[in-house]
Order: sequence, then structure tokens, then C-alpha cells
Amino acid sequence: YGAMDDGMKERLVKVYEYTVRAKLRGNPEVTGFTNALVAYATAPGGGQNFDTWVKVSESFAKRNAKGKYLVEWVDFSATMLSERVLYRTNSSVWRFDVKTPFRLAVEEGTVWVYIDTPAELSYMSAKDMNVIHSTRGRYNYKENQWFGEGGRLDWARTGLGAEACYAELSSYKAETKFPKFSAD
Repeated sequence: YGAMDDGMKERLVKVYEYTVRAKLRGNPEVTGFTNALVAYATAPGGGQNFDTWVKVSESFAKRNAKGKYLVEWVDFSATMLSERVLYRTNSSVWRFDVKTPFRLAVEEGTVWVYIDTPAELSYMSAKDMNVIHSTRGRYNYKENQWFGEGGRLDWARTGLGAEACYAELSSYKAETKFPKFSAD
């Protein structure tokens, strides 16, 4: 906090004031917000992501949204930073490797997570799992949708060789609430 400029400090104070108005509990909600804030502020190369993270947090305060929306954002963003999880429920998860770089952006009121370099995207459920290799794309936080570009899907998990049975993807879309996607 001491290393931040006065403008950023003022922005953060306003968000903290909102947490009081929204009646967030000190623990775990405000503590979770603070932990996520510190994690984004100190992440390697995270300057742009930190500013965007603060902008999204501010947006809840500016429109005086229900506190649960800020809590959901904090939970998502913290998990994205630490585990690269796009979406997780008790029954499914979509994630990248923890070393995969990402960037946050707000475009026309929508929060996007961009994966700009080819990476491994895995999806898992109790009944299915697979990996899309060397893919990139963008994730719509509000709609829980992944828009992928490129990649290779194989069925090596079934015992077939990765070179024997595979699909080259040019574009695809996933509703991340489910362990499936549609491709061209």
C-alpha cells in the first residue's frame, strides 16, 4: 500500500468503504478481498492486471451492487491467479496450467480473461476429462463462456495413440458450466 500512488490509494479506500456499505463480513469476505488485492498487486508482471482488477472491483461499488457480486469476483479472480481456474463447480472444472500467463480486460462492460500464448486447457468432470493442447482465446467472466482459437484435441486417455486419433481445432466455444464444447 505504501508504494502505491495517492490516486490508487483513494480508489482502494472507496472500494473498502463499499465493502462496509454492502455489509461484507470481515472474515472471510473483506479478508479475502484484501488477500486478492495483495496477490494481484504483487504478482510478477501484474501491473496491468492489478489496475484492471481494481477497475472491476470499483465497478461494483460505483453501481452499488449487492456485496455477493464483489465476493464472487474476488473468489474467481483469486482462483484464476493462483490456480488458473476459469470455472469450477462440484461437478466440473476448466483450467490452465498455473504457469500460463493471462491478462484481464474490461471491454464494453464485460470482464474478459485473455490467454494470448498457446497453452494447455483442461476440462474435467466425474464422467469425462480431456486437454486441448496449444490453444489460446478469451473467457467471458459474466457469461462463463470460453472462446478458443486453435489447439489440438486427442483421445490418448482412451488408449488410442495421440497421433492416431486427434482433431485440429481452428475455433471453438465452451459453456464452462459443462465439460463439453462445440467446434467448427
